[in-house]
Amino acid sequence: IIFSPGFLHTGVLLVFSVSLPATQPEMGCAASTEEPKKRGPPFSLPIPADELAEKGIHVEVVEEGDKVTFPKAGDRVVISFQGYLVTGVNFGGGQKLEKLAGKGKLIKGMDEALLKMSKGEHIHLSVAPAMGYGSKAVPMIPENSILLFDMTLHDILAK
Repeated sequence: IIFSPGFLHTGVLLVFSVSLPATQPEMGCAASTEEPKKRGPPFSLPIPADELAEKGIHVEVVEEGDKVTFPKAGDRVVISFQGYLVTGVNFGGGQKLEKLAGKGKLIKGMDEALLKMSKGEHIHLSVAPAMGYGSKAVPMIPENSILLFDMTLHDILAK
């Protein structure tokens, strides 16, 4: 596009929208036929709901921690998690958080699982309603919901 000096002094601004045809993949690269990934938990409820209700929580270790450094009740810990309903709705998490372990600053199910994790451990945690929010509805979480967490214990800090 070439603008003449006289054109710029008229105070007219033209905006163009251009659509280009899709290009072919480069040589040696195949076009992806994968469907887009659906958002939701990275795992589904691994045991029947009635069995989870009896146990309270169910833990599947995704990545072992150091198996030496475990938090004690009252320790400050650095964790991260993504929380999901069994319907696939993500209700929170994502960033690293500093919390007190075993002192009721987390839901009961997370506190219980956290005290059994070692530094660096990554788990999939299923929490029965009684160990979560129970009959209390909270924003984005209906009452009596089973909760699923993708959770990592990053560090254990001094009390």
